[in-house]
Amino acid sequence: KDDPNERAILYDIITYSKKKINDFLSMLDGLNSSTKLLNIFDPFSEKCSSKLLKGILTLSNDGGKFPDMSEKLKFFQSAFDHSKARKEGVIIPYKGVNQEYDQALQDIELVKQELENYLQKQRKRLGCKGIVYW
Repeated sequence: KDDPNERAILYDIITYSKKKINDFLSMLDGLNSSTKLLNIFDPFSEKCSSKLLKGILTLSNDGGKFPDMSEKLKFFQSAFDHSKARKEGVIIPYKGVNQEYDQALQDIELVKQELENYLQKQRKRLGCKGIVYW
């Protein structure tokens, strides 16, 4: 019982990632629902006599207390495939969403092509088509 391995709590990274992504997507869904709810109550907020309720039902842009998250929510709705992220446990941004990620993918492809070209040169130089990377 004194061995750290006996006390360690191990996590399956894929299961853990899926749970975190599901939590994130659920939070996005909740924020979208709350924004829709504000739109439903918008016509009634002007008639509301309670300042607190009126403040809660009004966006901060219009003098209320509820923050306007519409632009940020639109970004996350269109930044990646939600169902694929939920299923695989990985968020992969669409092309053009994250320039650094796009550049990293291009760099990886460039290195792969350079390795393939080098392999072809070595096959030709040694006269052996069976040479492969392991």
